[in-house]
Amino acid sequence: MKILEFQNMTNDVVLIRKEVFVEEQHFCDEFDGIDSYATHLVAYENGTPIAVARVFYDEKEQRYKVGRFAVRKPYRGKGIGLEMVKKACEVAKEMGATEVYLHSQVQAIPFYEEVGFSAFGEVGYEEYCPHIWMKKQLQ
Repeated sequence: MKILEFQNMTNDVVLIRKEVFVEEQHFCDEFDGIDSYATHLVAYENGTPIAVARVFYDEKEQRYKVGRFAVRKPYRGKGIGLEMVKKACEVAKEMGATEVYLHSQVQAIPFYEEVGFSAFGEVGYEEYCPHIWMKKQLQ
């Protein structure tokens, strides 16, 4: 598996996020203005795009955020999500982050806790799906 960084949203990013978030999870508002300035990560296996994520600095909140982690269904359960989170944190650190934040679906809290994130604040909803903020200190 090879993870590449892109400074713009590629067709592979759109393909995977539509497949996972729009078709599988039925989110309507998947794409936003952040996509125009975020660093996008795409994992490939034998030339096939298999997973994505994005990293960006939120000027308004003055903090680095990672998110939009998505792994295509046939590739789940193989540690690819873990590798994507690690890579996103590395990219954020290269940008100057000492900690990173993400807005996790509540059902994914245990996964992110395994990679060093801790939840804080109240549960909120994005398109009727419960989410919570999580953060991680970078070494």
